[in-house]
Amino acid sequence: RRDVFRNSPKAIAGFFADAGLRPPGEAERLISLFCYPQAPVNRLFDILESGQTKIRVLTFDGTPGAQAVPARGMTPGRQRGALSVDVLPFLPPDDYDRVLWACDLNFVRGEDSFVRAQLAARPLVWQAYPQEGEAHRIKLDAFLSRYCGGAHAGAKSLAGFWRVWNGFAPAE
Repeated sequence: RRDVFRNSPKAIAGFFADAGLRPPGEAERLISLFCYPQAPVNRLFDILESGQTKIRVLTFDGTPGAQAVPARGMTPGRQRGALSVDVLPFLPPDDYDRVLWACDLNFVRGEDSFVRAQLAARPLVWQAYPQEGEAHRIKLDAFLSRYCGGAHAGAKSLAGFWRVWNGFAPAE
């Protein structure tokens, strides 16, 4: 289902239309954003806004990503710098999967969306559910060790970014 959807511009456009959104543009990158409150969302938006590539973030009503939009003086669907943000309602699992499949990068939280993001076969950033005794850090580090599989510069950068996103390193 994922591959059929991903390879059908008509299916993607139809999904976006059903959600009340304009279809993805050829010159923009799509990012889904589903995170916990401690994620450095404003810093992420600063970086995306100042970039050269048009980025559209799809986030979900009531989440920190959606709350950051009016707090930054932004309006959903409007471009500010290179960034625009659309706010979706919470979706049934099958529709959430389609969001993950359609996006170029997925920020996900918790374990259910983490597994769904892996099955979407797209680049992802995981924010683990904070747990007592930093059990979430142990899970994150174990996954990163396996996922990155080495000490090359790209693996170190990815692991560093995930640690920042999870609050284990300062956002620089």
